[in-house]
Amino acid sequence: MAPLFFRNPSRLSLCPSGNPTYSRSERLAGLIGLWPHELEDYSHPGTSRIVALLRKALRAERNRGKSGHWAYDLNRHQALSTALKAERTRLTILERGLPSRKAACADQGLARPAGTLRLPEAGRDVRRSGSAIARNRAQRSADQSNV
Repeated sequence: MAPLFFRNPSRLSLCPSGNPTYSRSERLAGLIGLWPHELEDYSHPGTSRIVALLRKALRAERNRGKSGHWAYDLNRHQALSTALKAERTRLTILERGLPSRKAACADQGLARPAGTLRLPEAGRDVRRSGSAIARNRAQRSADQSNV
């Protein structure tokens, strides 16, 4: 591993998480099993996938610690939580650059005009699943009374 001052990190690989020594390619290679090209994917989907894998690994490590398993490693637990915090910070920064869901729906014409509300039709039961259950019960009771 090259010392910190010999590396030339890109703008995307730097993480403003308060931990300047965190490097995704160095830290995550030993924590979760990913290929190097997957670790270098700094896009929103790539980062969200890494966050999901880190959450899964941290959950497994916590369960090992709670159960007193012999394979529990406190250093791994701490490294996973540090990496998850840094990747979540990176994910929130990436999400700021994405268009909002409301704006995306408005661009595609999916949003309803302001002040409109879609109400159920008159005489129609609002509880769809409950009404099907009630109809089946009424049908069964009618069948039993005819017998």
